[in-house]
Amino acid sequence: MEHMTCDVLVIGGGTAGCFAAVSAKKAGADVLVADKASGGYAGASIMASGFWSVFNPDWGMDYDATLCWINKNSSYLNNRDWTELFLRESWQTYLDLQDWGVPFPVPEKEIQSFFQKSIIGDDAAGHHDDDPHTHYGIVPLRHRAVTPALRNYAEGIGVHFLDRVMITDLLERDGRVFGAQGFPLETGKSFVIRAKATVLAAGRNYFKSPGMNISGQTGDADAMGYRAGAVLSGKEFPDMHMNIARHPMWKGNGEVYPAYFQFEDAMGRRLPNRGFDLSLASTIHAGYGPILWDFGKATENDLRAIDEYLKKRGNPKEIERVGLDPRGGGQYPMIGGAAAGGCQEHTAGLWPFDTDCASNLTGLYSAGDSCATWVWGAIVQGPPPGLAPAAITGKRAGKAAARFARASEAVELEGSELGVFSARAFRWLERKSGYDPRWVIQLLQNYMMPWYVLHIKSAERLTSTLELVRFLRGHMIPRMKAADPHELRLAHEADNMSLNAEMILRSSRMREESRGWHFREDFPSERDEWLAWVLIRKDENGEMVLSRAPVPEQWRPSVGTAYASRWLAWEHPHGEEEQKWQYGL
Repeated sequence: MEHMTCDVLVIGGGTAGCFAAVSAKKAGADVLVADKASGGYAGASIMASGFWSVFNPDWGMDYDATLCWINKNSSYLNNRDWTELFLRESWQTYLDLQDWGVPFPVPEKEIQSFFQKSIIGDDAAGHHDDDPHTHYGIVPLRHRAVTPALRNYAEGIGVHFLDRVMITDLLERDGRVFGAQGFPLETGKSFVIRAKATVLAAGRNYFKSPGMNISGQTGDADAMGYRAGAVLSGKEFPDMHMNIARHPMWKGNGEVYPAYFQFEDAMGRRLPNRGFDLSLASTIHAGYGPILWDFGKATENDLRAIDEYLKKRGNPKEIERVGLDPRGGGQYPMIGGAAAGGCQEHTAGLWPFDTDCASNLTGLYSAGDSCATWVWGAIVQGPPPGLAPAAITGKRAGKAAARFARASEAVELEGSELGVFSARAFRWLERKSGYDPRWVIQLLQNYMMPWYVLHIKSAERLTSTLELVRFLRGHMIPRMKAADPHELRLAHEADNMSLNAEMILRSSRMREESRGWHFREDFPSERDEWLAWVLIRKDENGEMVLSRAPVPEQWRPSVGTAYASRWLAWEHPHGEEEQKWQYGL
């Protein structure tokens, strides 16, 4: 067993984790970043390399108009305090990237014209789309170049990184978090890290879906926080990412389709240009799949836009890796569920009790997709929703953690506590027989990944799936067997993912309405009583308890709203001959 100490422990080395570490270090703290992969080179951040969202009044952006647009498009479920912080602080995070050595493919003077030419277009009905691009801007990023530069800068100023260490549990006593325990994947010996303050920045939960290269994101932060007693939120709003079927792990689709969004159902009808929305899942649900990416209808202007887009993004070879040939035409079948199990960016995670990202547990903060800021509300607001808010929450959490550490004394770990934590961390390694964690994960995927569970929901299906997940958690998870540290990691991930699955199902069943990307067949409209956030916590008996926190009265719309039918694509109910394709455009 190895013991380590620091002022601030950051769990997770992505965008949020690096910003938290740098901010804490600059505030005078001794900072350690622990990552079960390699900080700066793994997780969602290394893949989320499309754009950096920014608001800059010098570009002619209107603060009030932008805030009003986000409030409306979020179905008024956004936390306006965090939305306003995004508008005020996003530009400074871009300047931080410049100062910290992040390379950009486009000079700043070209950003605005590139954005207007390459992204803003008409929707499927030929009408100009009043979308967030007209209100806030984006800065193109170089593929896989952001977080490596952030780590390099952090190490340069004295931040320490602990790679390939699986953090399993927070050290907690009487509501006070004072570090964490884990084990290195190469040796399996125990690590105990005592810290005056801890920042959870380990990303979201996914179910190891065959897409997006995010198989390491298994809800570890949310699960650790929940077990320690933290309040969480936002599990009912799913991530809607898709990918090409022939190469589901390919990230390059994001390098092309912002310039060419021509997706059709199997009958040749175009889907609305609304991003990763419910129209995709509902197309499959209505029996009109597969969904095809159709380059046969690309005009010369479309092809020029694709070429220009790839050039500006700095990735001209990306489409060649998978044999995608826009100029050769052809249709490419798409798959959904590339991010199955994930929730919308900055919607799910630990509930922040202030704008310093403090949890309800003393000494524990969260950042990035581990922090449920609800900055975007019921639907993410344009590309990309995650990176700039991750930087903002990281900076705020890091500064607050360093401030707390300066005013706090280190907590000593008692021998009896150490035994309890160690027993939990290594319990599957000590078993001589049991279930393979790979098989348990496969069962969980089979239960949770279908579109009719995650996206097109009903009380009956949610309840049935919840019973299966609870059986898996109660019977199979305790009886898993791990033969080595790598299987021990899988066992912990299976435990964490199944806990997140239960949160998703319970939250989805509790919210008896449809709003944004949460759709219930049995409650297909918005309901005013559900202008509220679902909160999740563990009670004194260890049971999962859900409650609602109403949106403040001053943030509610003055008139009632109806569910945005544009997110759906359903068949008409009056027979095959009279079927219509209902976009709601």
